[in-house]
Amino acid sequence: MSKDSVEFIRKLVACPELTESEIDVALTAAGVDELLPDGNRILAQLGLAATGFLIDSSVAFIALSRDFTSKLKSRVNGIQHRADIAKRTGIDKHLKFDCRPGARSSGVLAIATSALIGAIYLRKKCFMSVAKGLYSLGVLDENIDEFSLMGIFKDEQSDLLLMPSLVGSDPAQTSEIDVWSQEIPPLPDFPTIPDLGGLSNFESLYNENGLLKDILPDGLSFTSPRSQSPLTEDSGRPALERQVLELCHPFAHQEMHHGRLDEVEIPPKQAEQHALPLRVHDHLTFNVDLCQPDGFSGQPANQQSSSRRFPCKRKGPRGMEIQKRKSKCVDVDFRSSLCREAEMTRALGLPLPEDTYFMPKIENRLLNLGPGIFSSLCTFLVLVGGSQSLVALRAALKYTREIGEQRHSVQSRRWVSRDLTNHERFEIIGEIQDNAAFLQILRCNHILHLYRRTGVSVGRTSNFAIEAASHDELNGRPRARGNPRKIEVAIAVNKMMKNIFPDLEPDSAIYKNKRRTMLGFRKFGQRLHILADCFGDAVLSLLHFDRSDDVAGPVIIDKIILAPADEAFESFVKVLDESQGTLLREISKAAKQAFEHILYEDTRRQNLFALETLAPEDILKLPKGSQELRNLLH
Repeated sequence: MSKDSVEFIRKLVACPELTESEIDVALTAAGVDELLPDGNRILAQLGLAATGFLIDSSVAFIALSRDFTSKLKSRVNGIQHRADIAKRTGIDKHLKFDCRPGARSSGVLAIATSALIGAIYLRKKCFMSVAKGLYSLGVLDENIDEFSLMGIFKDEQSDLLLMPSLVGSDPAQTSEIDVWSQEIPPLPDFPTIPDLGGLSNFESLYNENGLLKDILPDGLSFTSPRSQSPLTEDSGRPALERQVLELCHPFAHQEMHHGRLDEVEIPPKQAEQHALPLRVHDHLTFNVDLCQPDGFSGQPANQQSSSRRFPCKRKGPRGMEIQKRKSKCVDVDFRSSLCREAEMTRALGLPLPEDTYFMPKIENRLLNLGPGIFSSLCTFLVLVGGSQSLVALRAALKYTREIGEQRHSVQSRRWVSRDLTNHERFEIIGEIQDNAAFLQILRCNHILHLYRRTGVSVGRTSNFAIEAASHDELNGRPRARGNPRKIEVAIAVNKMMKNIFPDLEPDSAIYKNKRRTMLGFRKFGQRLHILADCFGDAVLSLLHFDRSDDVAGPVIIDKIILAPADEAFESFVKVLDESQGTLLREISKAAKQAFEHILYEDTRRQNLFALETLAPEDILKLPKGSQELRNLLH
């Protein structure tokens, strides 16, 4: 494995201490290396167990329901979720595969993601480092999961998941290096299960999917009698989960009874006997409201005790609760791309992204548009016009060469025709179902032209202004009730339907079905029009992003563009224009010939574009904004 690959993985998982041999094992699939026949499978099982244990143990510090943690583990440990992470972050490009069919399956990619987590634990012996790796990779997401597991920790000196028996009287021993003072076995003798001290059998509680087993190691069933339960006071919680809770915090049990949290007061002297780190007790008094997701009750049964431990939420002058500002959560989709762009621009002596199109003020403005859409908008801003969008454009150009050698069907010839009626465009948009970049660029272009011919307002002051209904249209009708904005949209869609389907009866089932489709086309077309109006029509060829080597499934931008509200999207385009407007207009202008080559059969050129002569991996080495990248469009 190259030095660059090793450094890339270390940064990706936020663990610079990982050795090259550990990374090599984590990224070796089963059957590839004779010295390691199982490849990274056992390491992946350790990673899944550590992830599951970390989530289960959070109930000792955060008032989460068992249903919430179960759903969270189901999502986090899902095969497709972990496989998507491997693709988005580029782990798949460094993974050693077998040559057999199906060697690049989702299961193999998922194992690689979990194996890296297992490697982190093997090296650091610290669950806090595992949590950092999970967030860095994007396995856990603060916005999606609705709580932050990192809120349990303050720093590496106060890892709450270090067992009391491993912590001495010296405060310095709370560091993970001093506490876990044992050598790592050399590879490739790995995998061996590391000594976890008081938690040495935690991995035995979990199956290969990272879920709690139905049978306890001691033979106790998942729903053992209360007399056998480690925490006999709580019959509602499964025995295994109670055992995990007791392992995490043997002296502080927060019992959940019908959604109410009962607090167990422990005298300070009794707590000191367990030799926990000095700051652990303070951690146990943090506000549950800060970490508890919506929909789960954390109200203590004893109000008098809870007033000290669990202060009330902050309220405004009118007594309304003040919503806490969500912390920034940089999505892995663009975080890994930003890291890669920064490395490439630094190597060429070009300005870094944070000094050009992704300055802190730009990031803050995107965050102000809404935490829920922050990640997707950042993904759009970072990738549009970059090397990943040009790889997808290359695939589209390659597609035109392949179909040019074959006989055109009547259907495909219609798709690339200039002279189309509005009705024909509507039908063609519905016919294009494939996710290939070529077809999606065609689809976007047809939607854009359909909107421009039927839905654009004249003399508008805003891109989202809708032509108001005339007096004749409303004459004799009572004033409509409801949201005025939605009423205006409905009127605009009705006009588009009348323009395209003048003979359909408004009360017919066919009309209603097509009108629902038209509503979506209008919204998407309107937003494509705003982008094209600002950066040029050819920007439509730069809106699809490569996510795999063979570009079989580019990232389609429909959801990213449609997610924000009208005002938020208009503000986003202004941010996009301010951050990189000149750059995008130049790239769009340079891509015009390639764009028209894709759209219209009569503009196809025989000689190859420079973009087509390079392999995708070579294109991905060129940073966004570089002249070398722009030259590929000629």
